[in-house]
Amino acid sequence: MGSKLSAQNLATRAYTQSCVGCHFGTRNVGQGVKFPNSLELFQHVSEDRTEIGDDGLRFKISPAMRDVFIPRRIEILKQFLTSGAAPVHSN
Repeated sequence: MGSKLSAQNLATRAYTQSCVGCHFGTRNVGQGVKFPNSLELFQHVSEDRTEIGDDGLRFKISPAMRDVFIPRRIEILKQFLTSGAAPVHSN
């Protein structure tokens, strides 16, 4: 089909879609792409660690949430509000 992904890459990508796959650290998913990190203790939002944000003190979020998931969802929401069309997918 023209993909340069190995069988292991495909299996790893599928694994990231499970609870364990998303919460247990970064993984190479092929073609130079790495699945982003969670926080220590496998969380994406800390219940006890804080950091300073734009509006003051806040609970710490994972690099995955901060750098990948939230920005993409903001982009999807903006496109929806502008066009009124639902997204084809949320990747």
